[in-house]
This record gives sequence, C-alpha cells and structure tokens, in this order.
Amino acid sequence: MTAPTRFAVEATLAEIRAAGAGSYESVRPLDGGMQGGAWLVTDERGSHAVLKRANDDATAARMIAAEPAVARAVAAGYPTPPWRAAGMTPSGTGYVIMERAPGAPVERLTAPVAERLIRTVELQGNVDPLPGRNWSDHVGSWYSERVGPSLARVRALGPGGARLAAACAAVQALVGQPRLRRADLVHGDLRLANVLFERGHVSGVVDVEALGSGSRAFDYATVLDSPDAEDDALELVVEAGSEVDGADALLSCAVLVFLDLALFVADVPTPVITADARAADLAARLGLVRRLAR
Repeated sequence: MTAPTRFAVEATLAEIRAAGAGSYESVRPLDGGMQGGAWLVTDERGSHAVLKRANDDATAARMIAAEPAVARAVAAGYPTPPWRAAGMTPSGTGYVIMERAPGAPVERLTAPVAERLIRTVELQGNVDPLPGRNWSDHVGSWYSERVGPSLARVRALGPGGARLAAACAAVQALVGQPRLRRADLVHGDLRLANVLFERGHVSGVVDVEALGSGSRAFDYATVLDSPDAEDDALELVVEAGSEVDGADALLSCAVLVFLDLALFVADVPTPVITADARAADLAARLGLVRRLAR
C-alpha cells in the first residue's frame, strides 16, 4: 500500500470532519505493518488514533465490510485495536479510524515470540467474524484456478524460483487439498510486521482489513515465512498449526502463502533482496517445514 501524503491525509480528515464523523488532526506517518499507509492522528480531546486510507475501490469495500468483523474479534478478546469509524468520504476515499495500540513489531521469530503468537492465534478459534469472507474458500479457489499459473510465474523467476516451484509442486502432490475448517477468525496477513509487542507480550495485531472467517491454519502458515526465524520457533509453529486441521492442511496453506509471497516480491521490488533470492530462501524454508510436519 502506497503511503499517503500529508496533503491527502489532511483532505480526508477535512471530509470526515465535514461529514460529522469526527474531528481529527494529522500528526505523522506510522512505520511498520506490511500494508503500511497508516497515520497517527489526534482527536479534539488530544487522544491518539490511527487513520488508514484506501487506495482503490476494492480496498475501500474490504475495509468497510471488515468493520463488524473487527468488532466481533475485539468482543471475543482478540488483541486488535477497536475501530472508531469506517466509511467512504464524499469524494470516494475509503477510510478507517482505529484506536492506537501500544508496542512495536519484532524482527526475529524466536521461540518466546512464537509462543506468544501461538497464544494469540489460538484466540481465533471459532470466532467466525465474517462468514461471507471465508479464507478457506479462497484456498480452495486458488488451488482450482491459480496454482498452475503461480507455479509457472515463480519458476520463471530464476534458479531460486525453480527450486521453490519444485518444492511447492512436491508438497501439493503429497498432501492434495485437505479440508479446512470454516469458523475460525483468519487475519490473512499475520506476519511479524503486523504484530505489536510490549514487554514481551502481544499488545496489538494490526492491518486487519482482510480479516475473515476460515481456518486459523492459514495464519500459522503465514507466520512460517518469517525471513529471520529460529528452527525451534518454527517447530513450535508447525506443531500448533498442525493441530488445527492436520499437518497436510498446514502444508497446503504454506504452498499458497509461499508462492504468493514470492510473486509479491517480484511485483513490488525491493533493494534488500531480489525475488529469485527470496524464492530460494522460501524453498529452503518449505523444505524445513515439510520435515517438521511429517
């Protein structure tokens, strides 16, 4: 998500104010979060909140649809910041204003971090916040329609992409398409950048606009692609993730997550690592995850 300029943020806040949806002033952009684009704002009492704007109609619709699901998640004890408002400005900009969660992301998946994450993901069981947006359906349609094209695109990235495509195809042949439960809460992008820690505990889970129902095994699979991770931590995550719908289900979700991440890096280049090098890392990680899960 492209970070909005201060001018764009001020324009959105002015429209929100004019519509009577709250009076806020911009403070500064916030770092962190895979999706990005968040701004710290203050209300008329001087308390902090966070504004996120949608860059397109599809994202705006997803944000607005997620509002009741976020409320259900908060009511169930899930540590995501409550939303104050979500809507569309008269000019057509989707937005969310939420409470600000304390803490900051961690960069390394250690065993203690994995233990805290597992406790958080287990809070997602049977919450079923948005049945009409079901991540298990997404996994099923992806395997029906997109796995072949995704494998071909990743294979074309280079030697690393070829290794990842081969590893994913081997896992797919081994596990098939296991049945996934449908009634958990699924974050959809549960990476370390989207989890805040304070004093060693999870203080907030952010970037929840894609939140829906499905199997929390998908979120465990997403944690497994953390680039800086200890083997002991991965073993804990694999064990917990395998208990949801079985090891085969976790592996099938990991294939989707790993291929999608490789293609995301290809589509949104970074100077830190090439898409082919990231694919090579993911191939090695998938091999380790497969050994841990069997």
